[in-house]
Amino acid sequence: MSRSIHIHIHRARDAFEESKHPRASSGKFGSGGSGNASGSELAERHTAHAAKYAAARKKAVAAGNSKAALEASKQENYHLQQAKEAKEKK
Repeated sequence: MSRSIHIHIHRARDAFEESKHPRASSGKFGSGGSGNASGSELAERHTAHAAKYAAARKKAVAAGNSKAALEASKQENYHLQQAKEAKEKK
């Protein structure tokens, strides 16, 4: 059985730039990012992720990889549930 490790080395240009991530007076990160997405936007994102995992599940089933198929199925169901909840929050 072979094992591999993935190492990502951050370059200087990848460095965190504080000015691009404003903070509130409390020191917490301010508004922005996906936290401000509307219910329909979140639903669309989760639906897209569910479709990606559905394709991965089908591919894993075709390859006979039941472990990968089960994991993809779990992720697909999670994103479908999140999409449903986001639509209800509109």
